[in-house]
Amino acid sequence: MLNLLKRFSKDRSVYPRVLTNDDGQFPTQASHHASIIAIALRPGAASLFVTEEFQNHKVAREIQKRMERAGWNVSVANDTAANIQNRYSNKAGEASSTVRSISSYTAIFDQQLKSAIEERAVELRYHVRDTTCGVVHNIDGRVYRALSIDGVQGRDICSNAYTSLADRKSLEAGKNTFSAEQDQSCVIMREIDGAKYKLRYQSLPEADGGFDVTMRILPQGQRGDIPSLEKLDFTPSAIRIFKKAMRRRNGAIYMSGPVGGGKTSALYAALYRPENQRKDYILTFEDPPEYAQYGITRVPVEKIGYANAVKRALRMGAHIVMIGEIRDHEMGSVAKVLSETGQKVVTTVHVNNANQIVGRLCGEEIGLPRQTMCDMDMIAGLFYTSLLPRLCDCKLHATRENLGPRLSSELARLGVPLEGVRVPNVAGCGKCKEGRRGRLPVVEMIEPDETYLRFMRDGKDGDAKDYWLSKCTTPVTSEDVTGKPKMATALYRVAIGDLHVEDLEEGIDLLETYNHRQHPAPHEASRRHQLEVAEAA
Repeated sequence: MLNLLKRFSKDRSVYPRVLTNDDGQFPTQASHHASIIAIALRPGAASLFVTEEFQNHKVAREIQKRMERAGWNVSVANDTAANIQNRYSNKAGEASSTVRSISSYTAIFDQQLKSAIEERAVELRYHVRDTTCGVVHNIDGRVYRALSIDGVQGRDICSNAYTSLADRKSLEAGKNTFSAEQDQSCVIMREIDGAKYKLRYQSLPEADGGFDVTMRILPQGQRGDIPSLEKLDFTPSAIRIFKKAMRRRNGAIYMSGPVGGGKTSALYAALYRPENQRKDYILTFEDPPEYAQYGITRVPVEKIGYANAVKRALRMGAHIVMIGEIRDHEMGSVAKVLSETGQKVVTTVHVNNANQIVGRLCGEEIGLPRQTMCDMDMIAGLFYTSLLPRLCDCKLHATRENLGPRLSSELARLGVPLEGVRVPNVAGCGKCKEGRRGRLPVVEMIEPDETYLRFMRDGKDGDAKDYWLSKCTTPVTSEDVTGKPKMATALYRVAIGDLHVEDLEEGIDLLETYNHRQHPAPHEASRRHQLEVAEAA
């Protein structure tokens, strides 16, 4: 745990002097430099300054004991993190205080990143204002305040991360220097306790002169270390529909959902093949590539551009092509042309449900033609996924008292018995955060057939949705996802005690907005369409 002292020396000629690892004098690792500092005042006498939260920490106690065993007379005092960092920056005998300051803020940042990782955070955020900076963790889709630091220190940490730690290739043109007055993004690679992490850094100016920074934390595992759909906790019927769409020779798979909703992870899981079943040549075009996986060639878009993606995929003879995200006409055209030329395409689109995907692809911003896109050879699956907090195993039985009358009544209306419903144990069990641990997918899975695509081709998106919903023949307590919107598949998770109903409402919508019994009767929408066609004829 500690980079321990080799030997304390009392024969130093410069006092006061900061005892550091640079000269073998300070028995701790750099990640603790935001909270502890030892200063030699004179031969044999030293002060140990610690922040309040480190006052009784085992690291501070161990340092004090070792200093005393080495012959130092140690006095201990509390101090702020900002003052401790100022002492490091003003270290006597240092040739460049700027270099030391940058090193110190890197150490602080690594400590805060490590804390976020230990808390299972997927995002580390800084809310920097004039005098204060809030450090926030996004854990299981919920935001928790981790600590508050000085505003100047927060600004320096974020500035140092951008200017000193960023991959220079990831910096936007003309934004090589940090500025609090403009939004900036980059990619940062860090190694914490032997594990590698990629951080997606994005800053945003605030109205009163401050700024926010969000860093998405992406673990970089070993090649092939991609979880399966089963390990991602997709239900059996969702996996069946997903794999069926992947088995189809033609037709693209479009995965929708919110940012951080698990879209890319699900697509990579679907692409995975055991070594003895790798019959397809798979290319991915991403900006930037996220996962390293055996049997998949990742192509950074920045190196070839989307305009060349079609040509490269065809010349390389790719069987399956993954496009990171369709945001504009150029990227949409890549998916369209590859689908037309026989490649299997999987990609992501940002819309709020699966039924909106075609409208997004054929709308003004992307502008693909409906007559071409709404064909069985062009679309194999329209899917949606988002991630909601999973209840920890320390969860409690739900009752009308701990749910409240509104939620209890709504669950009864929707046919969800309280016997299987659970609520979080907010006290936790040491392994969770307020009774939640990890996240689970909530899905919508549309297998488009000729009738559904005919509605879409005619611009009757509402009728297409009714037709899809008419496929549902099971209650919300059933695992079957056929014809079910995300509210229904989330209610199944509530019914079996995996999801808190309040988290469902925060992530999906209020229960009052949904009525499972209002689904159209099977094939009602199809019959209505046939009557319209007959009348027109």
